[in-house]
Amino acid sequence: MSAFLFDLDGTLIDSMPHHHSAWAQWHARRGNVIDVADYFVATAGRTNDEILADMYPALGAAERRAM
Repeated sequence: MSAFLFDLDGTLIDSMPHHHSAWAQWHARRGNVIDVADYFVATAGRTNDEILADMYPALGAAERRAM
């Protein structure tokens, strides 16, 4: 079996608006209102675990993974 994988994100497809919307909705469900532009500047290049550890310092690693 052989396959050819294309990564079109950033070339033919720009998924960032969907990514921004998903994060904004995720935060809103938890009662957090974020400025999407500022949020993405502050979190660019960071893992979800790093971001959530800063936002929810009282949570343990297992709770952050569940989020």
